[in-house]
Amino acid sequence: MSILKGKLWAINNLGRYVVLFLFLEFNQSFTFKITSQTYSFRNYQVENGLSNNTVYCSLQDKKGFLWFGTKDGLNRFDGYHFKVFNPIQNDDKLLNINYTNHLMTDSHDVLWIGCRKGIYTYNYDKEKLVSFNDTLGEIKGLQMDARNNLWIISKDVLYRYSFQTKTLKKFPKEKYFSASSLCADSNDHIWVSTSDGFIHKYDENTEQFASFNVFAHSPFSTSNHISKMFVTNNNTIYIGTASQGLKEFDIKTSFYKDVLTLNPDKSSIHVRDILQYSKSEYWFATESGIFIFNTITKKFTNLKKKFLDPFSLNDNAVYTLCMDNEGGIWAGTYFGGINYYSNKNGVFHKYFPDNSKNAISGNAVREICEDKFGNIWIGTEDAGLNKLNPKTGIISQYIPTGRKNSIAYSNIHGLLAVENELWIGTFEHGLDVMDVRTGNIIRHYNYGSTKKQLKSNFIVSLFRSKSGDIYVGCSYGLYKYDSKNDGFDLVKEVEPNIFV
Repeated sequence: MSILKGKLWAINNLGRYVVLFLFLEFNQSFTFKITSQTYSFRNYQVENGLSNNTVYCSLQDKKGFLWFGTKDGLNRFDGYHFKVFNPIQNDDKLLNINYTNHLMTDSHDVLWIGCRKGIYTYNYDKEKLVSFNDTLGEIKGLQMDARNNLWIISKDVLYRYSFQTKTLKKFPKEKYFSASSLCADSNDHIWVSTSDGFIHKYDENTEQFASFNVFAHSPFSTSNHISKMFVTNNNTIYIGTASQGLKEFDIKTSFYKDVLTLNPDKSSIHVRDILQYSKSEYWFATESGIFIFNTITKKFTNLKKKFLDPFSLNDNAVYTLCMDNEGGIWAGTYFGGINYYSNKNGVFHKYFPDNSKNAISGNAVREICEDKFGNIWIGTEDAGLNKLNPKTGIISQYIPTGRKNSIAYSNIHGLLAVENELWIGTFEHGLDVMDVRTGNIIRHYNYGSTKKQLKSNFIVSLFRSKSGDIYVGCSYGLYKYDSKNDGFDLVKEVEPNIFV
């Protein structure tokens, strides 16, 4: 790690990636200013303890645990480890919750789990799942109302369970509708969406539903299925659909409008989950990645998987979004497990190889130094030398070409900027000196048998003292550069034939 003129640079090893980080602003008071918004994700998959990489639902409970419903059981995450709840780990032989589709907590902090074989609750004292109703089929929605009723969507059928009377009322889809999702507004009204493009408001007094067609004045669609509803703070409902993206419904006027319908490539958008991140920002989980909507600017930002970018979303099929108590976002995907975002990750701008011309050339960053022009020189052990212009963001790559003015080798070790020169140490290929103004090698020093020559081609480290003397550490001791004779003298105070 090194500090260069108030900027902190660090090298971090992330599995098969060695990544270069730039801390955007650093000063003595440790206050940070992020000049541009970046979205970096950390990934959790089966190799991290997750039971399955398909994640359907998520939430954080009052105790701080994060819960993830997957294709193979329910997962509890404490920030370090996953604990999996499945049939083998429970005493109840009837328990079969491999497909966990829906999670909810009520006003009493009870955790409710909807799965393929009914509804369960979680016993925190015994750390066990308890069957609440195993007669219903696959659970697709759960919602509590203000009268302590539990609304349930099992398969496509709507039910209401009364805790007061211990009775379960069915709303047959032949008489009512084919239900797809649930929500409750600020006035405690229950809303039910359907697979044919309607949302229905339940009237407790009449036990009837008022229906609203939210595809009435939209273009023709091959599917009118509604996947998700979310009530906002301004008395509207965001409606996520399977083929027409996002709609906005005004509860007072009963008017709706299409907000986001198509991807940039004109393909349809399938919205699966909706999350309010802040007063003016909403996140939408879709089959096309994550869309972030700023209600002030009315602009969307689309976060998608970027190949060879280890910090992007690792899967565009995003099924669920959860915000934790610290403002972090947990995105469950169909193929990629869990993607975690924190705005703290944006403090660092990351540079990594992605096979493009304007990227660093290697995975293994060994050396970093700054020249007097403000350029950052980055030496890698696997793909040569890079020059970063922090003002423009342009990265220039320098690799061996066999020509006289190119660097000698791709494995860079020592780097030292001296006035208009950059000294470059290599692995077993000697020492290069570059003119930083032209990018050309102007001198090269190899192993030799004469007195003023280096006795090793492995240049490990370079250093300039306060008095201006240049020292070269290699695999055969320490040398001091003699500028008058353009040669090197062995530093006798350091034992020769050692690795410096």
